[in-house]
Amino acid sequence: MVPEGVLDRLNQHLNPTDYTMKFPKLILNCKVLLFVTLAAKAASFTVPGTSNPWLAGMPNGSTAGCSGIDAVPAESPVPVTGVTVHAGWMLSFTATGSVGYQGGVSDPADGDTNLFIWRHCGSENGIANVFAPADALLGVFLDDTQPDSSAAPSPFSASITNAIFTPDLKQPFFIGDGLTDTGSGSVQQFIVPAGATRLFLGTMDGEGWYNNVGSFSVTVKAAPLLSIQPTGGRQVQLTWPTNAVRYSLEYATDPATSGWTTVTNNPEVMTGQFVLPIDISVSQRFFRLNIPQ
Repeated sequence: MVPEGVLDRLNQHLNPTDYTMKFPKLILNCKVLLFVTLAAKAASFTVPGTSNPWLAGMPNGSTAGCSGIDAVPAESPVPVTGVTVHAGWMLSFTATGSVGYQGGVSDPADGDTNLFIWRHCGSENGIANVFAPADALLGVFLDDTQPDSSAAPSPFSASITNAIFTPDLKQPFFIGDGLTDTGSGSVQQFIVPAGATRLFLGTMDGEGWYNNVGSFSVTVKAAPLLSIQPTGGRQVQLTWPTNAVRYSLEYATDPATSGWTTVTNNPEVMTGQFVLPIDISVSQRFFRLNIPQ
């Protein structure tokens, strides 16, 4: 059994400035494995209301929209720099400020949740359409190619209250304020898709971003994704990306009191992932990825 209060003590022990997010605990055979990731990389950006996601990755002079008024670079979305976009990593966001379409009433980063809209011209420049609240903060992942070199995918579909988002390349996705509820709730997690090397931030509008007003202040945090999968019997399998080169896997029986110890077992490498089996019959353990000091 898990000692009474150990999870509460762990929560108090975590420093929110150091941790991006906490994974749900998995209970197997009365053992609880709680996953956290330490030492997340972070960068901050200003995203103007004029940032049109459908201009992401396009060269100077490119246009977007039924009227063709929005153009690169004036209405370009904001590229995320200072945080490496790795496939299989997890991102979290915080966003404050407000924007207003056509210079109208401004909305917070979750947008006008009473006004969900499609982009009027549909997909464009190889980037899919999306159904999202007007004025909301959006993101779109790209690879190294110009997005209009291939057809647009189908729209990404997800509730704005989801805990985890898994968009594909060239699928604009809702970010909002990064929480499951407007201004409150749990931190949402966004998984970087396979092939992604770039992330752009913009806002939601139906047409003509050029006359939008306001801006969002956005912080992006990135950390490798540590996952758990039951494999039968009294074992689970831990996986994390091989591109998490500076991170070490660590464990503790009670992080609030016992401290963390580096796992010395050598993992296997399978399709870009480290894979390590864990015997859960030994003792209760907590695992994390951390950059040693």
